[in-house]
Amino acid sequence: MKSSRRSFVAVAGVSALGMASLRTLSVAAQSESPYTLGDGSVLTWSDPWTLRESGMVDGLGEFAMLISGQATLAVGNLSAPMTTDNALNAMGIVATPVSGGESQTVDANGTVVSEVEHSLSVWKDDLDQVFSVLIQITDGVKATSLFAPVEEFAPTVESVQAAVALNGVPVLDGFGRDDIQTDLDAGVTMLASGQEPTVADAQAGSGGEYTDGSGNMHVTWPEGWTIISFNLDGIELQNPEQTVILNMQVSAFDGLGWEEVAQEYMDWLAGDQGPDATMTSHIVTPTGFSFATDGEFGLRLVQGVATADDLDHYISVFTSDMFAEGADAVAILEQIQADIRINDEAPLQGMDAFIDMSGS
Repeated sequence: MKSSRRSFVAVAGVSALGMASLRTLSVAAQSESPYTLGDGSVLTWSDPWTLRESGMVDGLGEFAMLISGQATLAVGNLSAPMTTDNALNAMGIVATPVSGGESQTVDANGTVVSEVEHSLSVWKDDLDQVFSVLIQITDGVKATSLFAPVEEFAPTVESVQAAVALNGVPVLDGFGRDDIQTDLDAGVTMLASGQEPTVADAQAGSGGEYTDGSGNMHVTWPEGWTIISFNLDGIELQNPEQTVILNMQVSAFDGLGWEEVAQEYMDWLAGDQGPDATMTSHIVTPTGFSFATDGEFGLRLVQGVATADDLDHYISVFTSDMFAEGADAVAILEQIQADIRINDEAPLQGMDAFIDMSGS
């Protein structure tokens, strides 16, 4: 399945914690909704959620812990800025990442006013029951986490959205059931197969790297590029100037050839780009395809390339949110080719020829 227009996983707006912290919380003196956190934020809830405990969690901060069946929801504030990986480590949970990402809210002057990071992981307990952990951190300190059995996770997210709010805003608002279920299904398969995506920061000042769950795609990037989202199949990066998002993912041929795969992408993007979209003709070779569209989500340079040695899968690369034309678009493409490496090769090679064609 191809990603949504903007990211693999819908980004919401809160963050971190989990079951491992229960023993460090004091017994709640106040068990009825609402509950006021130390910073003045007001947490409200209704059935089937109840407040189990609240207070300071060693190594993390102040949290209110709600429960519903086997699910645990923690909402609060970290004592010090953390990443989602930091939070998982502080909780003592060794989980396998399934998907994740970052987002920013920018004001009219282009100033970043809020940043959100989230991650979705799977974890198997000693009885081989699979749980999922969703952590979200806003501005490094406002944190929410949800911990539940994987088979109940997607409906549990919907339950949280319907019944729990922080300052009147539904907690975990923005996460879609279908997106989460798709990622969790892949996560269960991944645990059974031993495959997993790898996302890592390189040495300070030198960027990061990603490998998909199948091992067919290894991506590296320099400092300044931001991970917008990732999952088992691919990753989206944004350049430092925020003038382009680069989507890279591994997909199965499912018995199709390059011509049929290219046509699928053209059909999908023709609808996705809005009623006024323009599109070039596509070029198909024995090892890939290329074409471009322009429309609602900017100039999209689209390319499919072969993996190193897996004949059942291919790598797709395309741009979005690239609202540039002519020389400016060429400059962005050159930046991508200079900064990004996919299996040690620059992406979107030869795509400069499509830039002027896309508007015709």
